Amino acid sequence: MTRIHLRFARAGMHLARALTAADGAVMAGVGTRLTPSLLRALRDQDVERVWVSEDAVAPWEVDVDLEQALADLDARFAREAGDPVLAAVHTCLRNRMIAREQRLRVEGDA
Repeated sequence: MTRIHLRFARAGMHLARALTAADGAVMAGVGTRLTPSLLRALRDQDVERVWVSEDAVAPWEVDVDLEQALADLDARFAREAGDPVLAAVHTCLRNRMIAREQRLRVEGDA
């Protein structure tokens, strides 16, 4: 079971977790095969990520948790610690990632 961004979801993949709407109604159940029309509907509903049962997901398609994403970001910027411009970019990206995760948790998509 892997969480991926919806933009990487492909027709033929299967949901590993049910997708529910804001009111709790099930939009698609566990095992549902993704189709082009379902993918369009999910995009229209602003779904950003889904859990799929496929193991053949490329590393860049995996939606890692916030802790891992922040560690990866810190590692990328560690070599340039003395550059004030890159430090500002690092801080901005870090804050954006945290805010996005908080927003997704409120929306119930995380």
